[in-house]
Amino acid sequence: MIKNFMETLVDQAMSSLQKNDQNFFNCSCEECLDDIRAIALNNIKPNYVTGRAGEIFAKFANKDFQNRADITVEVVKAKQLVSQKPHHHDAVSHRVD
Repeated sequence: MIKNFMETLVDQAMSSLQKNDQNFFNCSCEECLDDIRAIALNNIKPNYVTGRAGEIFAKFANKDFQNRADITVEVVKAKQLVSQKPHHHDAVSHRVD
């Protein structure tokens, strides 16, 4: 199994932001959330791991506060981009601030 461990960290950052503010993501449809993930991941250096041992090592190596802050910044920037130009087709489900 090959995995980009940054996907896990982006998901954790997104969960944390939403936990702190239920309305953080203007739209919570899967299309908008996937767009946010994709944009953030495209702006973060990937960290591929193999197997369970690689995942454990990556978790240990990514405890760095600055790394987590950088990931959160990329998620926030991606959220702003998606909020300005959502790609989903259901305009009713998208709330604009």
